Amino acid sequence: MLVEDDVLLGEALKASLEQDGHAVALARSAAQARKLWQAVRFDLCLLDIRLPDGSGLDLCAGFRQERDTPVIFLTANDTDEDVVRGFQLGCDDYVTKPFAPEVLLQRVLAVLRRTGGAPQMIRYQDLEIDLDRQVVRRQGGSGPASPPPSGKLLERA
Repeated sequence: MLVEDDVLLGEALKASLEQDGHAVALARSAAQARKLWQAVRFDLCLLDIRLPDGSGLDLCAGFRQERDTPVIFLTANDTDEDVVRGFQLGCDDYVTKPFAPEVLLQRVLAVLRRTGGAPQMIRYQDLEIDLDRQVVRRQGGSGPASPPPSGKLLERA
């Protein structure tokens, strides 16, 4: 889940994460985030702190009472006190704006690896094989590899 009230940033982050193979639900307010949180179990929550109808800090505290889904704060709040408060409330990482999308993606992948939410990947030469999604991609942006004739990536013998 991505909680970001900035329309342009939210859409850009959503597109970037989806391009990398992640399913992303976008909430633009604390109220929308609470509804999504109740309806869906997410692998990760990217959470802005300054929302028009509430605080991401309060959302994080509430989320942590219900489950252990990892939370990464995305915020312009960059003082040491802000960062410490975020970690005290249970965030798994704290990213200050502005940030490079590739850096955020690597932080997302690192948190997912630590918490067991990362896809199972095999890399061989220029191929990446995502075992969870049954997808094969070529590294270096040359596009997806062709699917096997059976339509199944792997079959058990």
